[in-house]
Amino acid sequence: MVTSVSSGILANTGHLLENLVFIALRRIYPQIYYYRTKSGREVDFIVPCPDHSQMLIQVCESLVDVRTRKRETTALTEAMSELNKKTGFIVTKNDSEQIDFENGLIEVVPIWRFLLDHTEYVVGAITTD
Repeated sequence: MVTSVSSGILANTGHLLENLVFIALRRIYPQIYYYRTKSGREVDFIVPCPDHSQMLIQVCESLVDVRTRKRETTALTEAMSELNKKTGFIVTKNDSEQIDFENGLIEVVPIWRFLLDHTEYVVGAITTD
């Protein structure tokens, strides 16, 4: 809807990607929050899971720009350290990699993989109930 009424000049696909991730998460998880680190950096989503764990997720269009990469990974690694999490996720439009750092791992996944993985979870939950 946003793109159908906009000129396309100022389309912010990063926000659209973030909305898509939120909608996919909302279909599975009843509670979704954001997280602010002690230094004031924000992580887009912190999701309490049924097994009492938490999932930390950043969303950005791409990690190609060095400043974007630093901003997204710094916020996520700070949150992971504060919450004692070994894994965090960055969902992007096309990027796929694993970023190792001293206390854990950041999984960078393209949106299509993120949506497939979460769709499989939903289908499995529906068929086993």
